[in-house]
Amino acid sequence: MIEASQGRLLQLTAADALAGQAGFAERIRRRIERFKAPRDRRLAFNFIGRMGPLGRLLVYGAGAHTELLLPLLEDFPGTTVVGLIDRRWEALRSLRGYPVIAPEQVSAVGYDHVLVANDMAEEEMVARLEALEVPRDRIRTVYSHPDFTREALAAGKRDLLNRIPAGTRYVILAGTPGGLFSSSDLIRHLPPDRTIILAYPQPYALSLHYPSFDLAHSLGLLVEVLEAIQPEVVYTRTQFTTHFLAHLARTVVPGARLIQEFHDFALVTPSDALVDQVCGSEEELETVRLAELDCLASGDPILSKYGGPVLDHLVAITGARHHLVYPYLQRDILKGPTLPTEPIRVVYAGQLYPPGFPPLLKTEWNYLPLLVRMARTGRFQVEAYNSVHTQPSEDGRFQAFWDADRDNPGFTYHRALGYRPTITRLAAAHWGFLYNDAPRADNLSRQVAIAARLTGYLNAGLPVIMDDHHTFMAELVRRFGAGIVHPVGDPEGAVAALLSAHGHLEAHREGARRLHAHMVETNERVLSEVWA
Repeated sequence: MIEASQGRLLQLTAADALAGQAGFAERIRRRIERFKAPRDRRLAFNFIGRMGPLGRLLVYGAGAHTELLLPLLEDFPGTTVVGLIDRRWEALRSLRGYPVIAPEQVSAVGYDHVLVANDMAEEEMVARLEALEVPRDRIRTVYSHPDFTREALAAGKRDLLNRIPAGTRYVILAGTPGGLFSSSDLIRHLPPDRTIILAYPQPYALSLHYPSFDLAHSLGLLVEVLEAIQPEVVYTRTQFTTHFLAHLARTVVPGARLIQEFHDFALVTPSDALVDQVCGSEEELETVRLAELDCLASGDPILSKYGGPVLDHLVAITGARHHLVYPYLQRDILKGPTLPTEPIRVVYAGQLYPPGFPPLLKTEWNYLPLLVRMARTGRFQVEAYNSVHTQPSEDGRFQAFWDADRDNPGFTYHRALGYRPTITRLAAAHWGFLYNDAPRADNLSRQVAIAARLTGYLNAGLPVIMDDHHTFMAELVRRFGAGIVHPVGDPEGAVAALLSAHGHLEAHREGARRLHAHMVETNERVLSEVWA
């Protein structure tokens, strides 16, 4: 497997980069087959209802899917639920009064059938049951059953094609919640009356400009719709686990023009972080990285927020048409305070993970301790907006942050707001904060990416204080005089540098305006080149 280290990637040859591509196409074919049927629970529960009497029934899976299904099973004639199976059995013990047992305990229970009740992991669960010597003719499946697949695909295709506007010629294939460019940036090239959004795997692609359609986590449905529409252009928006969608689109509609928007690069992200937090297995991580190399070698334009020597090398050996763009950029800068008054208003807006979160990411995003120490000096008024704390129901997980707020009058903690309301509030600050005194030294992604936090601060008119481990961003900040770059690992020195620089606030704000103007100009040039 290709490792995400600068030394390894800079030694990568074209032969290395393309070595795994023959097997990659087969991996995607298997993935399409696995997620062929729409994950439509209404149709699935109806299908289960037509299975006939199931006798003494064990249900494999004790999650939300099963919780909705159990009341229906209780009314099925000739069917008695005798228990549930789940790998989390020790934590659950029971659900709706039914005992939850471990998979290994299945042989100790009298049963006639086992119904696999999970819309994402059916394949693995069937394999587990077979390994435990449950006879195959006693295992009942839904989403991989050929009859359900045929019925659900036909119903899903019929529904979508009835709703998709006639004359649709452009498709935005959304494999991630947001876009590096806003819809308003794209309407010059993707006219709203002839463009739709197809969302996979989640229905998170709502837009003020384009009608959005949920593919119900069905790659089969995506294939059917693309074949029916035959779009002229497919614009993909993808992240780690959905980069393969570009390969699928290229295969299904080879005559379409394909433009790819990359939110993440697994090739420059530590393997352990991706396996633990995103991919779930080394095999899936390998597939993700092969998908990225496939995209780079395709010759189709790629837009990403990554740059620097490593990306330049990957582009060179694959022949990629890669364009650096700046994410979430607004054309107009908000105006804030220019006088270097005290207390100095410092703001952090981005991810802050709670205590107990896997340390891999917590250390990478843990800007909080230094912010709290700064607030206690009395020289700073600090506000933190946490983008991963989205609901009041999550307050308990983030109690330590609320405690820091309550015990420290110089520190104020906020849950996530929408992007624009957050930017409006940021504009009242003096400085945006990006100094982490304990980043992972091996996180190459941090060194080559343009963080949305930087462009957010610039949208609000703020100069930044940041560490030099953000190599690519630090170079831009230095070049345009858009704030302070201080060596990593010296938090007290960073605070002293900020206090000193605050007397020249207006000069740093002017640098921030210059950097923002450079970014806007770059994005406009790239869009013009890509669509020329």
